[in-house]
Amino acid sequence: MIPDATYTGTTDTCSLDVDNDGNIDFLIMRGALQAPCPGSCNPSGTTTRPRRWIRITPQGTNAVANSGSFPAQLPLGQSIEPGLIWSNASDQDLVLQSNPGCRPFQLQLVCVSGNQFTGSWSGTASVDSSKFLGLRFESAGTTYYGWARLSIPWGSFATDGESFVLKDYAYNSVPDEAIFAGETQCTIPFGLSVNTVDSNTVTFTWQTFNTDTFNLRYRPTGTTTWSVIDTVTTTNFTIAGLAGCTEYEFQVEGLCDGPPSGYTGVIHTTDGCCSVPGLVTVGVVAATSTTVSWGGVTAANSYDAQISADGGTTWTLISGIPSSGYTFTDLDSCTTYVVQVRTVCNGGTTDWSTTVTFKTFGCGSCLDLTYCPSMGMSTVDEWIARVAVGTLDNQSGANDGYGDFTTLGTDLQIGQGHTITLAPGYSFDVYPEYFKVFLDLDQNGNFNGPGELAYSSGMVGSTVTGTLNIPANALVGSTRMRVIMLYDDPTAVGCTNGYDYGETEDYCVNLVNNTTGVGESPTAGQLHVFPTPSRPQ
Repeated sequence: MIPDATYTGTTDTCSLDVDNDGNIDFLIMRGALQAPCPGSCNPSGTTTRPRRWIRITPQGTNAVANSGSFPAQLPLGQSIEPGLIWSNASDQDLVLQSNPGCRPFQLQLVCVSGNQFTGSWSGTASVDSSKFLGLRFESAGTTYYGWARLSIPWGSFATDGESFVLKDYAYNSVPDEAIFAGETQCTIPFGLSVNTVDSNTVTFTWQTFNTDTFNLRYRPTGTTTWSVIDTVTTTNFTIAGLAGCTEYEFQVEGLCDGPPSGYTGVIHTTDGCCSVPGLVTVGVVAATSTTVSWGGVTAANSYDAQISADGGTTWTLISGIPSSGYTFTDLDSCTTYVVQVRTVCNGGTTDWSTTVTFKTFGCGSCLDLTYCPSMGMSTVDEWIARVAVGTLDNQSGANDGYGDFTTLGTDLQIGQGHTITLAPGYSFDVYPEYFKVFLDLDQNGNFNGPGELAYSSGMVGSTVTGTLNIPANALVGSTRMRVIMLYDDPTAVGCTNGYDYGETEDYCVNLVNNTTGVGESPTAGQLHVFPTPSRPQ
């Protein structure tokens, strides 16, 4: 339904949704009556000329267009309110009818649910811009009052081409509150936010659809007196002179030709409290250092930080940090640390922040690199029950598709074959499984290199033993070993993920050079026999 739309023809209906909630409140349509209603200008009902009419039909509960006490045309500025006499009938039609037997040619309010109410919607052939209908309707069980303005060219009612225009409409968004005919209400501001400038200053911002002037007010929460700022012409305002570390209510209302929108607000505490530092985050982690930062506090004189390598049993304290960040150095590689920070103010120190944890690099490729995910979607029926190679022998149950056992591992000699034993686990029935074991031999974070498929079992249904081959060109150091057991599918690769049945387990293994065997002495060729020539004694 669009304001200023023109409706012509007897099948052209205006569906008026006054509060734009998706429910039609009134139908406005045109038609012709073959005889007048009793009590009109031609009470005998003997005229043969059809009467043209506009019918306003309320929809839903408690909806009425005007009432028995209203003339059909409300004057501009008349109050439409609960105190007036509204009809109790929820299905009353209001009919604006032409009466060709009357002079001057007029519309009358007649025939409302069988009751006769006569009131002139007077005018001439010119378009009158202030022809108002009073409206009462219900939305979500609550009653509202509004108006609609129609434009009706009187002369057109003498022909079959008559029309009407719905010029505009409005309602009071406050339930059971009056509205004046022709009055429009401002849109309530929305999207309110308060941003800190400093301890005593904030910027209050909001959004609006159609309002360009506002009233602001604010007060400390719990007090009764508002500080008011009138006729603001922007959608933001900087408020200074506030008390620090104090909770305030900030409110705004829109102003326009009609009544104000009413206030809407937000609560905000000004800065200046000696509070615990904001969110603590860990930055770039290296082998022996890392940077930790946190949300700054305006009232802070400095900050303290403490770091622990044993889970918080013993701490190292760093005092007098001037800003909201600190770089820890001289850390041990491949070590897990926990860190806390606190604020130092004039009145003392705050509590410690929540603890953040990080692990320094230097653990080798297995832990320092980020490997692709690999996980089974269901381990209800089958899973990896055992992985044994070298000194590693891990027997486990179902791990929801993925088992992270990177804290477990073994040394594996480069250039050697190593016996590996793998076993599936089953809840009930035995299923055909394929085991594959991948090693990141070049330590680049994937399993795509030559020889990195180190073992493939073929189809098995029970424990299988084979040889895990470590080629001579493998790099020395800690690296990732990935074991994948896939149900009835031999195509798994190192990054196979989201498969239906089976499981993946990850381990860290340490690849070492072969240190056994007989080699040439580094002093060969330096053996001397004397005296020369020698002779037996």
